[in-house]
Amino acid sequence: MMTTLASATPRIAFIAGLALGVINPNIFEDRARRGLSAAKTWMVRHNRALGVAVFFGFGTLFALRGLLALV
Repeated sequence: MMTTLASATPRIAFIAGLALGVINPNIFEDRARRGLSAAKTWMVRHNRALGVAVFFGFGTLFALRGLLALV
């Protein structure tokens, strides 16, 4: 078992971490709460810039798709 864990690929490590998080969410609770709180604070602080970026991104996507459909 330990040799399997020692030579684990990133996929196996991710699945093992996910399984541990599902089995016992208390393992990652504090860390997740701090990370999500920091992300929420950043997103609230940069709300306008994020909105503009999303609108420009979708506008560019739809404009390019429309132009390519004409060709």
